Amino acid sequence: MPDAVRGRPFPTVDSVRDDPLYPRVERAVAAILATGQVVAPVGVLIRMEMLEPARLEDWRRGRVPYLERVIRFGLLQHIEEGHDDVIFFADEGGSWQVGAEWRTALPACFQCLAESATPEEFAREVDRAIKAFAEYDRPRHLTAARRVASVEQKAALRALLAR
Repeated sequence: MPDAVRGRPFPTVDSVRDDPLYPRVERAVAAILATGQVVAPVGVLIRMEMLEPARLEDWRRGRVPYLERVIRFGLLQHIEEGHDDVIFFADEGGSWQVGAEWRTALPACFQCLAESATPEEFAREVDRAIKAFAEYDRPRHLTAARRVASVEQKAALRALLAR
Protein backbone atom coordinates (compact mmCIF):
# COMPACT_ATOMS: atom_id res chain seq x y z
CA MET A 1 0.00 0.00 0.00
CA PRO A 2 1.40 3.44 -0.84
CA ASP A 3 2.46 5.74 1.98
CA ALA A 4 0.15 8.51 0.81
CA VAL A 5 -2.85 9.17 -1.38
CA ARG A 6 -2.99 12.32 -3.48
CA GLY A 7 -0.09 13.79 -1.53
CA ARG A 8 -1.71 13.31 1.89
CA PRO A 9 -0.05 10.89 4.32
CA PHE A 10 -2.25 8.16 5.72
CA PRO A 11 -3.53 8.93 9.20
CA THR A 12 -2.02 6.95 12.03
CA VAL A 13 -3.50 6.24 15.45
CA ASP A 14 -1.55 9.26 16.66
CA SER A 15 -2.56 11.61 13.81
CA VAL A 16 -6.11 10.49 12.98
CA ARG A 17 -7.62 13.29 15.03
CA ASP A 18 -5.90 15.77 12.70
CA ASP A 19 -7.67 14.37 9.64
CA PRO A 20 -10.26 16.85 8.26
CA LEU A 21 -12.97 14.17 8.30
CA TYR A 22 -12.33 13.13 11.89
CA PRO A 23 -14.84 15.46 13.59
CA ARG A 24 -17.62 14.45 11.19
CA VAL A 25 -16.87 10.73 11.54
CA GLU A 26 -16.63 11.04 15.32
CA ARG A 27 -20.02 12.79 15.54
CA ALA A 28 -21.61 10.22 13.23
CA VAL A 29 -20.22 7.27 15.20
CA ALA A 30 -21.29 8.83 18.52
CA ALA A 31 -24.83 9.43 17.23
CA ILE A 32 -25.10 5.85 15.97
CA LEU A 33 -23.76 4.40 19.22
CA ALA A 34 -26.27 6.49 21.19
CA THR A 35 -29.05 4.46 19.58
CA GLY A 36 -27.42 1.04 19.14
CA GLN A 37 -24.32 -1.11 19.52
CA VAL A 38 -23.29 -1.59 15.88
CA VAL A 39 -21.56 0.94 13.67
CA ALA A 40 -21.66 -0.05 9.99
CA PRO A 41 -19.69 1.92 7.39
CA VAL A 42 -22.86 2.69 5.40
CA GLY A 43 -24.48 3.97 8.59
CA VAL A 44 -21.58 6.37 9.10
CA LEU A 45 -21.79 7.51 5.47
CA ILE A 46 -25.53 8.13 5.79
CA ARG A 47 -25.10 9.99 9.05
CA MET A 48 -22.35 12.12 7.47
CA GLU A 49 -24.72 12.85 4.57
CA MET A 50 -22.32 11.28 2.08
CA LEU A 51 -24.90 8.64 1.19
CA GLU A 52 -28.65 9.05 0.96
CA PRO A 53 -30.71 6.14 2.35
CA ALA A 54 -32.83 6.04 -0.81
CA ARG A 55 -29.69 5.78 -2.97
CA LEU A 56 -28.37 2.95 -0.77
CA GLU A 57 -31.64 1.12 -1.29
CA ASP A 58 -31.45 1.74 -5.06
CA TRP A 59 -28.00 0.17 -5.05
CA ARG A 60 -29.05 -2.80 -2.92
CA ARG A 61 -31.90 -3.52 -5.35
CA GLY A 62 -29.60 -3.28 -8.39
CA ARG A 63 -31.04 -0.01 -9.71
CA VAL A 64 -27.64 1.65 -9.31
CA PRO A 65 -24.74 -0.29 -10.84
CA TYR A 66 -22.21 0.25 -8.07
CA LEU A 67 -22.21 1.96 -4.70
CA GLU A 68 -19.40 4.34 -5.62
CA ARG A 69 -21.81 6.03 -7.98
CA VAL A 70 -24.03 7.16 -5.11
CA ILE A 71 -21.44 7.70 -2.38
CA ARG A 72 -20.03 11.15 -2.59
CA PHE A 73 -16.24 11.19 -3.09
CA GLY A 74 -15.91 7.48 -4.00
CA LEU A 75 -15.60 6.31 -0.41
CA LEU A 76 -16.29 2.64 -1.13
CA GLN A 77 -12.94 2.29 -2.89
CA HIS A 78 -11.33 4.16 -0.01
CA ILE A 79 -12.90 1.66 2.41
CA GLU A 80 -11.87 -1.28 0.23
CA GLU A 81 -8.26 -0.08 0.12
CA GLY A 82 -8.16 -0.37 3.92
CA HIS A 83 -6.88 3.10 4.72
CA ASP A 84 -6.06 3.66 8.36
CA ASP A 85 -8.62 6.44 8.80
CA VAL A 86 -11.44 4.04 7.90
CA ILE A 87 -9.99 1.08 9.74
CA PHE A 88 -9.71 3.25 12.85
CA PHE A 89 -13.50 3.54 12.91
CA ALA A 90 -14.60 0.38 11.14
CA ASP A 91 -12.04 -2.03 12.61
CA GLU A 92 -11.65 -4.61 9.83
CA GLY A 93 -12.64 -2.14 7.12
CA GLY A 94 -13.74 -3.55 3.81
CA SER A 95 -16.58 -3.36 1.35
CA TRP A 96 -17.77 -6.75 2.63
CA GLN A 97 -19.23 -4.85 5.61
CA VAL A 98 -21.53 -2.98 3.28
CA GLY A 99 -23.31 -6.19 2.26
CA ALA A 100 -22.81 -5.75 -1.47
CA GLU A 101 -24.73 -8.12 -3.73
CA TRP A 102 -21.97 -8.49 -6.32
CA ARG A 103 -24.00 -10.89 -8.49
CA THR A 104 -26.35 -7.97 -9.12
CA ALA A 105 -24.00 -5.01 -8.85
CA LEU A 106 -21.15 -6.14 -11.10
CA PRO A 107 -23.26 -7.08 -14.14
CA ALA A 108 -24.96 -3.68 -13.91
CA CYS A 109 -21.54 -2.03 -13.69
CA PHE A 110 -20.33 -4.01 -16.69
CA GLN A 111 -23.38 -2.88 -18.68
CA CYS A 112 -22.51 0.77 -17.98
CA LEU A 113 -18.88 0.14 -18.90
CA ALA A 114 -19.85 -1.61 -22.14
CA GLU A 115 -21.84 1.43 -23.20
CA SER A 116 -19.11 3.98 -22.49
CA ALA A 117 -15.64 2.44 -22.25
CA THR A 118 -13.05 1.76 -24.91
CA PRO A 119 -12.27 -1.95 -25.36
CA GLU A 120 -9.06 -1.67 -23.30
CA GLU A 121 -10.78 0.30 -20.53
CA PHE A 122 -13.63 -2.21 -20.46
CA ALA A 123 -11.25 -5.17 -20.09
CA ARG A 124 -9.11 -3.44 -17.47
CA GLU A 125 -12.05 -2.26 -15.35
CA VAL A 126 -13.89 -5.60 -15.53
CA ASP A 127 -10.74 -7.39 -14.40
CA ARG A 128 -10.09 -4.81 -11.66
CA ALA A 129 -13.66 -4.96 -10.33
CA ILE A 130 -13.69 -8.74 -10.20
CA LYS A 131 -10.30 -8.86 -8.46
CA ALA A 132 -11.32 -6.18 -5.97
CA PHE A 133 -14.80 -7.34 -5.09
CA ALA A 134 -15.64 -10.89 -6.25
CA GLU A 135 -12.60 -12.93 -7.26
CA TYR A 136 -14.26 -15.96 -5.68
CA ASP A 137 -16.95 -15.83 -8.38
CA ARG A 138 -14.71 -14.87 -11.34
CA PRO A 139 -16.15 -17.27 -13.99
CA ARG A 140 -19.72 -16.05 -13.38
CA HIS A 141 -18.68 -12.39 -13.60
CA LEU A 142 -16.58 -12.89 -16.72
CA THR A 143 -19.59 -14.51 -18.36
CA ALA A 144 -21.73 -11.52 -17.37
CA ALA A 145 -19.13 -9.12 -18.78
CA ARG A 146 -18.89 -11.03 -22.07
CA ARG A 147 -22.68 -11.03 -22.38
CA VAL A 148 -22.81 -7.19 -22.57
CA ALA A 149 -19.47 -6.50 -24.29
CA SER A 150 -19.02 -5.47 -27.90
CA VAL A 151 -16.94 -7.67 -30.21
CA GLU A 152 -13.96 -5.36 -29.65
CA GLN A 153 -14.42 -5.35 -25.87
CA LYS A 154 -14.62 -9.16 -25.83
CA ALA A 155 -11.34 -9.32 -27.79
CA ALA A 156 -9.65 -6.91 -25.37
CA LEU A 157 -10.91 -8.93 -22.40
CA ARG A 158 -9.57 -12.15 -23.94
CA ALA A 159 -6.19 -10.50 -24.60
CA LEU A 160 -5.94 -9.13 -21.06
CA LEU A 161 -6.83 -12.45 -19.47
CA ALA A 162 -4.36 -14.33 -21.69
CA ARG A 163 -1.41 -12.38 -20.23
